[in-house]
Amino acid sequence: MPQYIEVPGHGVVEFPDGMNDDQIASAIKANMSPQQSAPQEESSFLGNAAQGVGNLAAGAVRGAGSIGATILAAFEMAKDALAGKGLSLESNRQRRADIDAGLQTLGADPESLLYKGGKLAGEIAGTAGAGGVLAKGAQAVPALTRAVPSLVPALQSGGFKLGQEATTKSGMLANALLRTGAGGATGATMAGMVNPEDAGTGAILGAAMPGAFKLAGEAGIAVNKAGKAMARRLMQSALKPTIKQLKTGDARVAVDTLLDLGINPNAKGVEKMRGMVDDINTAIADKLKGSNATVSRQSVLDYLGGVREKFGSQVNPLDDLGAIQKVGDEFVAHPYFKSVEAQAPALEAALKTASQGKAQALQAAGKLKTFAAQQQNLAHGGGVKLAPVQPQNQLYMNTGATGRNAVSPAAYPTPLAPRMPGRYTPNIDRVPEGLSGYDDAMAAYARRKADEQAAQKALEQWQSSRGAMPVQVAQKLKQGTYKSLAGKYGEVGSASTEAQKALARGLKDQIAEAVPGIGQLNAQEAALLKTLDVAERRALMEMNKNPAGLSMLAGNKAAFAAFMADRSAAFKGLASRMINRAAEAPSVVNPLADKLANPALRGGMLAIGASQGGQQ
Repeated sequence: MPQYIEVPGHGVVEFPDGMNDDQIASAIKANMSPQQSAPQEESSFLGNAAQGVGNLAAGAVRGAGSIGATILAAFEMAKDALAGKGLSLESNRQRRADIDAGLQTLGADPESLLYKGGKLAGEIAGTAGAGGVLAKGAQAVPALTRAVPSLVPALQSGGFKLGQEATTKSGMLANALLRTGAGGATGATMAGMVNPEDAGTGAILGAAMPGAFKLAGEAGIAVNKAGKAMARRLMQSALKPTIKQLKTGDARVAVDTLLDLGINPNAKGVEKMRGMVDDINTAIADKLKGSNATVSRQSVLDYLGGVREKFGSQVNPLDDLGAIQKVGDEFVAHPYFKSVEAQAPALEAALKTASQGKAQALQAAGKLKTFAAQQQNLAHGGGVKLAPVQPQNQLYMNTGATGRNAVSPAAYPTPLAPRMPGRYTPNIDRVPEGLSGYDDAMAAYARRKADEQAAQKALEQWQSSRGAMPVQVAQKLKQGTYKSLAGKYGEVGSASTEAQKALARGLKDQIAEAVPGIGQLNAQEAALLKTLDVAERRALMEMNKNPAGLSMLAGNKAAFAAFMADRSAAFKGLASRMINRAAEAPSVVNPLADKLANPALRGGMLAIGASQGGQQ
């Protein structure tokens, strides 16, 4: 086989197979002068880059050629059998070798990494759909898919995904067998498409991978759980909570919070958590500052229902139920709600004034319109006939002897109506005066009607919101109630105390429902406050204890160190955090298994593994 040597300045040069290194060096020196190579050194980088691109492209062609050679394998085996060579892949192997030789003649280097990478990429691209093809074949047999519902997703993913996990032992065993079978089938198909001789290796690898990753993933989960449990025990030992804190669950919240936040139960940790509480309260205040949301008084009162039910289940509940009712009544009569109720008289008076003004302006407009019509009629020789039940309009009726003149009064007693000077004028000249006055009265009517509508809207808004309070006010009441009940949470109190707790909880829940994001902040604050209650006690104990204690009696350094570590909340806290962090570290097994459900990635692993068996 010819030898291909890269000569600086000349690229890859072909030498006869029988030449040794000394002969090749002499040939280069004799036939390639330094004057020729020196100018080309500047372009050697571009030459190498072009060679690399060519190798990559040739490798991709070679990968596609592997699949093409597999397609022709059956024909060539039959041809060899007819030629008396028996059933063998000898001709097919030669075909693959000829593809390499042909590409090498064109300048490709079959031993280069880029050539091999291109070949692998071509093989992966050509075999990625093998699982899908097998799945479609299974779908074509309805009886098969009905008997094994997870067969199709198993074939599509090479055994890595079954669609639904089993819950019984027999189901788990069946799933394990299905993973192995589907993985083996797709592995054999994908590897066999590249080279029939590697189908067996592909089947073994494909069958082993799903189960191996499944077991490794379960083992990782078990290790993580054990680490988490150890970290929680160590942190609880560092906290040393009271029996009451253990029973109420506050100790559990404190342990989880300290581990999640990476904080030690000492003075520095307490200070940090107090700062976090302040930050949360600032964030809550910022969210509430610009909000127009309100909290329903009745929705908060509804939280007393559970308290009434609890204290009503006794032989003498009247005193306790009365105390609960008193708490509710005082909430209803809170000064804020009283100030809201005090707005009612002013709103009702404003509506009444606007309605009266509107009616008076409309009456004046009617009189002025009538007056203009009467004067128009009189000017044309007509008369004015009034119904007996209608009193004569002394302001506007004609009083002249001939019926053609009228006396205009000096003023109209109707409020807001226009004023006209008194004089003797012809009836026809009085018409514009009446129409002008009508226009003025209607303008006054429109203004009074708008005032009435605004007053009505304000009253309706007050009526609809009289039983609610802004979230800013509700937040202040909640905080004030929590402060007054400090130290009473976590224990069963009197009926009055429990009723106040219920109202505070109602305020908190309703605020969270009214303003997005508040609920999460409230949960964080509650966890921190419970943790502070447990951790502050431990921090004070750390500050008051003897730094060395009985450790001075230890007989050796190791015992001294162990005793001091057991006494130190900071040491235990740090150790538990380290264990917890290690337990929470994401396992690479399950994510990798999910990714290997991708046929391209799985095909790559199978191709690499199967290719170790020989020529493709």
